[in-house]
Formats: sequence, structure tokens, C-alpha cells
Amino acid sequence: MARYLNYGETATRPGLYFNYDKADEGPVAGAIDGVTAILFQSDWGPLNKPITRSADEGYADVFGSGGSTKVIDLAFEGGTRTGILVRVGTGGTQATTDLEGTNAEEGNNKVTLTAKYVGARKFTASIRDSISSEDMRELIIYDGTKEFEKVSFPKGDDEVSALVDAMSSSPNFTAKKEGNSDTLKTVTQQKFTDGTDPTASVTEYSEALEVAGEIPMNCICLDTSEYNVITLLNAYLSTMLSAGSNIIAVVAENKETALDERIKHAAACNLANMVYVVNANLEHGLYGTIDGYMTAAKICGMVSGTSCRYSLTHTVLSGITELNERLKDGEINKAEQSGCLVLTNNSAMQVWIDSAINTLVTPATNQDAGWKKIRRTKTRFELLTRANNTIDDYVGQVDNDPAGRIAIKDAIESVGIAMIGEQKISSITVTEDATHPADGDSCWFIIDVIDKDSAEHIYLRYLFRFSTATLEEAA
Repeated sequence: MARYLNYGETATRPGLYFNYDKADEGPVAGAIDGVTAILFQSDWGPLNKPITRSADEGYADVFGSGGSTKVIDLAFEGGTRTGILVRVGTGGTQATTDLEGTNAEEGNNKVTLTAKYVGARKFTASIRDSISSEDMRELIIYDGTKEFEKVSFPKGDDEVSALVDAMSSSPNFTAKKEGNSDTLKTVTQQKFTDGTDPTASVTEYSEALEVAGEIPMNCICLDTSEYNVITLLNAYLSTMLSAGSNIIAVVAENKETALDERIKHAAACNLANMVYVVNANLEHGLYGTIDGYMTAAKICGMVSGTSCRYSLTHTVLSGITELNERLKDGEINKAEQSGCLVLTNNSAMQVWIDSAINTLVTPATNQDAGWKKIRRTKTRFELLTRANNTIDDYVGQVDNDPAGRIAIKDAIESVGIAMIGEQKISSITVTEDATHPADGDSCWFIIDVIDKDSAEHIYLRYLFRFSTATLEEAA
């Protein structure tokens, strides 16, 4: 994996090392479109394990629809095409129920069903004769009124063992036999003893971030608006940048947090890859009032799924019917100068992004003002990611001689040329660094890039005259 290293330093381990800096004329680029890590809580599914799902596949069969799973829907709605889904939490208990044999009182004969995952998802179970075969019986487990899982097993004197065998390959439940061989009582939607949901704190979100980061992505969002978790995410992004992973996160706090506090929190982030939505209280056509992390998830999907060819400035949020917290002009200016993404209304009263910026307020010495823009940060991340992934295959595979270095140079330029053709950058020039001549197993290159920006500030000067005569009449 490519890793960030201060330019001019030498590394101990073989590998690809990269660095970026500020050029005199035009800066650099980076990302993988449409892949979003989404951290959430729910009443079902594996904990702290990344599950990759496309928007078309959905997630309910794995994680149910309880807890904060709406954050997944909103991220997909915004434009996420692939979600890296991580259920956050620790603790909790599993739902259980006992299916009794007909002679239970004589030997405690039963099958104990236990959910494989902790959580408060509510299940019922039915045992009945099979409709399609007189020699078979069926266990049907329901989630509410919806059939969740069904297995068939042979009818007879040893139905207890037969059901346990039939459930051995169940993805959702375990079955344990107690007592002697027996037939099973017929039951109709017998309730499970409810399980309990896990809990999540900063520690659990930290663990979830670590496992999510194992899979390449371009964006990340959470199911919480708690500032201590946002602070954790900010530190995580800085660490991941140092490790060579170029991820953009989108967060928001709720309206209950004072506006001045929100603005201060955004400015404290001061990262090119952290986007802070300052006024996130909206009306959604399907979900009603949404705020904080729910709005952040939708905008995260937009950031993730939109090509770096395009700016999100003045992009309308689909499905949003009302902006519940309109900021005054002075508040908008203050917020944007502090690195906030502000939502406003266009002339048709649609809700749109006023300026697609991130929380970077004070650029580092190796950053120019282009890093304050979401579009340009995405472009630079995409170039970094694509070039680094390409050159990683060259490590140890070409000689450190003129021919080998030309091969490296050409490979980097090929990525840039592709991005020029995709209208993402304007130019790229790759040269060997004359101040660090190649020597031994080390070689240095300078990649000079001019990336693109959008026309976001258009100034018109109208000239009017007192005379009402046309130019032709005056002539």
C-alpha cells in the first residue's frame, strides 16, 4: 500500500511513498466514486464486521430495518452505489424460544431456538404440518407478519432431532435439542423472548472505523451527531491520510446545538477531507423531519457518487421539501468562512448547497486554497489514489536505471492523460527530481498537475444609457 512520507526522507521498508505540496501555478488531485462506509446501529446482524452491499441489493436481509438504518437509505438516496456497512455496538442479548415436544412434561423434550445475533428484533415461530407433503412438517419464523425463514423436516417420532438437523445450516438461528426423541407440538406464531440491542460509545465507533478502513472507499458517514464522535472521526481521517487512504467524511450536528457552537466545531476540524453541514434540519418527502447525521448521510452520498468533474455548489437536494433553519446573510458568511457547508434556498425555494466546501480554514504549508473545495479535493484524491495504485505494481519490478524510471514516469502520466480525457484535470507533467538524483534503490519524481475548478463566482457589469434611441437610430 502507498504511504505518505515527508519528501526527501528515505524509508526503511520497500514500497511506494508519496507526498503532495503547493505548486506555483496550479495544484494536485484524488478518489473511488460511489463507495461509502456507513456506520450505524440496528436490532439485527453481525457486529463490527464490514458487509459490502450495492444500492440494488439493499441491506434489510442482513441488518433488518430497526435502529438507525435509515442512514443507509439516505446515503444510497444521495448517490452512494456501494455501501460498506458496519453495525456498531457491543453487548446485547439474543432472542430465544423453546419449541416443546408433545411429551415435554415427561422429559423436558424441546428444541431451543436462539438468534445468531444480539438485538431487539421481534420474532415468532410456528410449527405446522407441511401443505405440500404429508410426510413433512415445517418451522416458519416470522419477523412481524413477514415470513423470515422456513425449514422443512421429516414427520415422525424423532421430530426434535430432525428439526435440529434441519436448522444446522440456518444463517440466522441455532437449534439445540433437550430431552428425548419426541414429536413437536403444533404452535402458531409463538413469541420469542426478546433480545436486547447492543450499546455504542466512542470506543465502539473507534473499533468500527478501524474495520471499515480495511476496504477501499471514498467517503464515510456515521449515525450520530455527537460531537465527541465527530472529534474521533476527525482524528481518524488525519491518521488515514498519513497511511495513504484518501477518505472524505460528512458530518452534522442537530439544530438543538447552538449555531455558534456548530460553527466553532466546524472550524476546529480544519481538514480538507471533513465536510460539516451546519444547518441540517430539513423536511424529507418520505422520512419527515431529518436532522444532523441523517442529512449528513444524504450529502455524503452526493459527495461520494458525484464525479470530480462536477461541483456540488448549487446542487439541489432531491426529496427535500423544506429547509427548517434558514440562515441570514451574515450567518451564512460567518459559517462559510469557518468551513461550514451551508444549505440555502434557490429562487424556486428548492433546498440546495450554497457552496461545496470542506472544513479546511487554514491550509497547511503544503496546501493551497484549492484544498478548501470539495470538487478539487476529490480530484486530487482521485489522482493520488489512481497513480499510487498504478505505481505500487512497479515497486521492485523495474530497474532503477533510465529505462525503468521512464516506465514509472510514463505510467504516472498515463493516469493523468486518462483524467484529462475525463475532463477532470487540465494538465500533468512528470519529471525526475533534479534535487534528489536517483541512487541505489531510490528514485524521486515531481508530478506537476493543474486541476480544474468550476465557475462559481460570476460577475456581470450592465451598462445603461439615458437615451432611448437605438444605436441604429442614433446613426
